Amino acid sequence: MPGTSEADFPHENQTRKWYAGFAGRRLEYWAFRTLAEARARPDVVAVLDLDADAYDPLATFPARRVEADPAALDRLRVDLGMLLARVMEPETPDLEGRVRYETAAVLELCDVASRLGGVVLHQGLRPFGLESDVEAVFLGVREDLAPESRRRVDLLLAWWEAVGRGDVDAVRELIDRGVPVGSRDRYGPSALGTAAARGDVAMVRLLLDRGADPNQPDARGRTPTTDAADRASTLGGEYGDEILRLLIEAGGHLGFREAVILGDVELARSILDADPAIDVSGDAGVCWSDNYLMVAASFGRLEMARFLLDRGADVHATDDDVDYSALGLAASNGRADIAALLLDRGADPNRGGGNGFAPLANAAERGHADVFRLLLERGARRTLADAVFLNDAEMVAKLLPAAKEDGPDLDTLLFHCGRRLADCDLHVLRPLLRAWSEGGGALGNPEVLPQAAAMGRLDVARLLVEHGFNPGEPDRDGVTPAVHAERAGHAEVAEFLRAAARDRRA
Repeated sequence: MPGTSEADFPHENQTRKWYAGFAGRRLEYWAFRTLAEARARPDVVAVLDLDADAYDPLATFPARRVEADPAALDRLRVDLGMLLARVMEPETPDLEGRVRYETAAVLELCDVASRLGGVVLHQGLRPFGLESDVEAVFLGVREDLAPESRRRVDLLLAWWEAVGRGDVDAVRELIDRGVPVGSRDRYGPSALGTAAARGDVAMVRLLLDRGADPNQPDARGRTPTTDAADRASTLGGEYGDEILRLLIEAGGHLGFREAVILGDVELARSILDADPAIDVSGDAGVCWSDNYLMVAASFGRLEMARFLLDRGADVHATDDDVDYSALGLAASNGRADIAALLLDRGADPNRGGGNGFAPLANAAERGHADVFRLLLERGARRTLADAVFLNDAEMVAKLLPAAKEDGPDLDTLLFHCGRRLADCDLHVLRPLLRAWSEGGGALGNPEVLPQAAAMGRLDVARLLVEHGFNPGEPDRDGVTPAVHAERAGHAEVAEFLRAAARDRRA
């Protein structure tokens, strides 16, 4: 900008400043107008922001070590922003960001500037190996990113695309052009892990022939061998077993996690006997933070679940993400035998998960009548959630008054019942919406009205609009409820929704 100086730019990031004090953190936020001011403190980093108030910076670097002039830093910011736009594939990036100077404490809280000693890049830029080149610009050694860095980005983007579509010939050509066979996907998995999870035997053979590591972990610690075991266990059959065999022949390691997935009790016993320090109630590193018992329940591994419990696994243990339990997963997956085992070992049939739904509701939602009956026989209480999932108007009327005090709250219920609400009986939906509105609830799941429209449920659409759902609000794909109805051939529903949207705007 002609006529402006470093000190003229807004020097505070309002998003991070707000975050510093959010939820009682009261972390002191400091930002400086110029690099000269920033150098006075050892804990200040130069921050390249993509847009005006970005949460995640494009890059950070210790301010005391910066030797580049402001113009070079701003060029670097724009270049990295354009590269990130290519990686993340958004619309044209804003690029109205700033070069800022902030204390590292808030950035570390945001899980950004974890290393005060060097460059930290946006997670979308980390797979490209750009750190040394970016550091050279910060240090004033280079004025711009090196052409080799841009070439590397081009090759890796082509690599991800080729791996994603399973193009063996293109992957072979890119390896010949210098792409490392172990290059990880932007979201963490290697090409070999992606191919193993997809069941692509030809791709797995190529990558192993070119030296891919069957034990290369992704960000969650899963390896290609884990992915192959997962696929073999879930789908079975020729492809999963063949890929698992190829990986093991190439040195793939079957650890405790893989033994649990495959239900191989003897392997699990030998591993645990050799290493008693393994936490049998710990995170299995398979999905979210599910523990080993939850994995056994998800895959229907009855004898493995029994073995884990015999070796001390905590029947009450949950994950760290949404508070699910092994019993909840057994109910969701229709594993009556495992649910019975868990109940025999003391699992609580009324313990709710992260969405507030107890195992009974999980069984009802998925239509597992045998698990539902088992849970009732073992002392599970009926709840509003399972009554809604079963479209049981009589039970809804009975339980609704107490549900206001005995969770899940109606906002949570309306959000998580989603599609079921869009196609339920009006004798169920009407009292729910009435109680929710009287309680001052926020609008529930924004997908409910588009789903009702697509199903041709004019009666449900009318009721939802009456209770404040916006008939003109597009879904996450930008499609309005009226368009959903029209695409599904429900002209009357589409006409109603368009008229209601016009009335709402008037």
